[in-house]
Amino acid sequence: MKNGLADTVCRCRAETVEMFERPVKTAAGMSHRTYKYEDGDVKMVGEVQAKPDNMQLWTITSSYLLNLHNRLCQGVTLVDPTKSMVSRRTGDAYVDYKDSLASASITETAEEGAENIEKEAQMWSSLISLATL
Repeated sequence: MKNGLADTVCRCRAETVEMFERPVKTAAGMSHRTYKYEDGDVKMVGEVQAKPDNMQLWTITSSYLLNLHNRLCQGVTLVDPTKSMVSRRTGDAYVDYKDSLASASITETAEEGAENIEKEAQMWSSLISLATL
């Protein structure tokens, strides 16, 4: 099982993807011919174009990664001038790119703050690498 999903569902999806026939869509329009995996072709791994569930799967994957990064990293706490709103964040993310934010307590040096940023950026890089194995 993958994240609680039955093994049979994962196999069914993989077999469906393998049998997909895909048209080619360009600015000039949609092709009438399709392409698909045929015996002897190099198998495509990972998520591929023309699958209707790519957005949903990436949303799930990136949500897991962002939540994990938030748990593992210190981040920063931002308070508005009126002190009525507080935001704790570890960075700003778009797709698989993330600008990491890290803070240092007042007692830490600038070098320690820079080390925190480097550690948190490396943590994000490691999470992305693990997710794309």
